[in-house]
Amino acid sequence: MWSFPGGTWERARDGYDTKGKISYKETAIRECHEEVGINVPSKENMLLLWSLDVPGFHYQVYTYQLTNQLTPPYISEFSEARWVTFSTVPTPTVTFVRTQIRRLKRFIEQVDN
Repeated sequence: MWSFPGGTWERARDGYDTKGKISYKETAIRECHEEVGINVPSKENMLLLWSLDVPGFHYQVYTYQLTNQLTPPYISEFSEARWVTFSTVPTPTVTFVRTQIRRLKRFIEQVDN
């Protein structure tokens, strides 16, 4: 089943922002490095793509434009990692993957216009 990498906020590692709120951007940066070996040099250039609050969970999905395409490293918790286009996303996927793709496409369309 295909999915996007993700993770959980950790108080000791990710902390809080300057306003005392949970620093989800720090979590996203850490998880990008841990899950797919991508270093995000600046959280200021990360954009919130969407968020969702459900009982017991808070999701925030960020987008960040890479300057070049990296080869994802081998990480034992994944059987495969690769770059795909919107039209070539493998199936089956975890339910929210299609939602994330729709939101990302809308976001790109808004930026391009």
